Amino acid sequence: MNRKLNIIAVAYQRPKEIKLMISSFIVQTNPNWLLYIIHDGPTPEEITNVVTEFQDKRLILCESKERKGKWGHPNRKMMLQKIECNPDDPILITNDDNFYVRTFVDKMLTGMTKAVGMVYCDMLHSYFDYNVFKTNPKMCGIDMGAFVVRADIAKKVGFNSVIMEADGIYCEEVVKYCKENNYRVLKIDKVLFIHN
Repeated sequence: MNRKLNIIAVAYQRPKEIKLMISSFIVQTNPNWLLYIIHDGPTPEEITNVVTEFQDKRLILCESKERKGKWGHPNRKMMLQKIECNPDDPILITNDDNFYVRTFVDKMLTGMTKAVGMVYCDMLHSYFDYNVFKTNPKMCGIDMGAFVVRADIAKKVGFNSVIMEADGIYCEEVVKYCKENNYRVLKIDKVLFIHN
């Protein structure tokens, strides 16, 4: 099946970081992805220029009408509801300063079979001086940039919190939904994501 990874990246006035994050997707071994960059409030020209210089139709720049703050969580919720994709396409939610190893998209798409609702991986975490963080799909055990969720499940569950730990809440809600509806939660035991 020819699935696409749909990526929602919240952004706020960090053009250099956005350029690195975009570059990490441009060089992926699997080209089947779309990157929605949602800027919190009107997009500065600097960031528009960074995105347009790539000249890649897989990059979609969006913005909220006004700055919402709250770690970008309201924009995550809005984009999760807004983007249109196939129900079994996976969705990744991340930040504008993270980046991914070249095989991330390929490994996530390969792991996302019909029986799987969520795929996750280990990461290097900046809070621990870029040491390996062995993820666990629960609050304070994973970052949202380390897991993908089937679109139909992600949209049903929703991104519902605006507290700092909202990614952990989202993850736990996805895992609960998967268990209740007989979907597997699959771990790829590799470091594929770098949290900054």
